[in-house]
Amino acid sequence: MSSLVARFRAWLGSTEFAVTATAVVAALVAGFALFERAPDANDGYFAVFLAGIAVPSIYREQWDGAFDSRALAVLWSAVACALAVGAYLVLVAVFDGVAGGSVPSVLAFVVTWVLGLFVARVATGRTA
Repeated sequence: MSSLVARFRAWLGSTEFAVTATAVVAALVAGFALFERAPDANDGYFAVFLAGIAVPSIYREQWDGAFDSRALAVLWSAVACALAVGAYLVLVAVFDGVAGGSVPSVLAFVVTWVLGLFVARVATGRTA
């Protein structure tokens, strides 16, 4: 049992936790803002998924160990969440001119997540 507690304490002090906690806060803020302002409720859900799930997942898979400082990890997470939600909103506006209904939201969500994976792989030099 103590090994589990020790691992949990170590995780609480890690950059991965800093990224995850920052992303959760950003996801809640983005979700709240879009649920209040966006005409489609899907936008709020997709913003929460992108900021709260995609950003920490991309960090864990592509960037883990890249930062020695939790402050840098928090900054990376905040910027990544802002970029993900911003890209999603731009893509929704672009796709809204092409299709109707929920299609623009779904397309923007998928393209934003894949674009995030691509950018992370290129930025870390993992192009293969």
